[in-house]
Amino acid sequence: MSQSFGNQSSVKVLQLLTQYKKLSARPPKELDEFEAKLLQELETKLAVILETKKSSGPPDLSKRQKLRVDANYQVRMESVGEFKKAYIKNISGGGFFIETDNLSAMGTQITLELFLPEEKESLKIKGEVAWTNPKKGTATPQGIGIKFLSLSEPQRLKIQKLVNMSLENELKTLSKEKKK
Repeated sequence: MSQSFGNQSSVKVLQLLTQYKKLSARPPKELDEFEAKLLQELETKLAVILETKKSSGPPDLSKRQKLRVDANYQVRMESVGEFKKAYIKNISGGGFFIETDNLSAMGTQITLELFLPEEKESLKIKGEVAWTNPKKGTATPQGIGIKFLSLSEPQRLKIQKLVNMSLENELKTLSKEKKK
């Protein structure tokens, strides 16, 4: 019997994931208009599947331009000339959310060192604080939302690999929870 994700079978979700990974691996500038639109539709469908499983109501995707998935990767942030360790809680091709009590003002540009699974060297990237959550004890943990600034193509591919790994893990977890 096929596993179900809302009104999507696991086979259909696997097809969506395969298409998404194939298109997202290509540089955005190389996608034609149809492929760019298809990638956006795939991201939306996958986001709906993920968010519908997490919450009781329909997801609000109005703020997102990229598929965002849960993650748990170590990152070091440059703060006043020194690096502080923190953890990424979710990631997309456009940025990530870092749970931290070291809040920087919106618009602040920071250097980040991301530790990648299965990689010997960390990934150093530049980002900008897009938003902050100063309050502990809310649905969203205290921390900062980072928007990537001028990723090189090799950096973009490494970030996309993390998104894909996190997406696969999240879909596997949802599938296991559904079987219970």
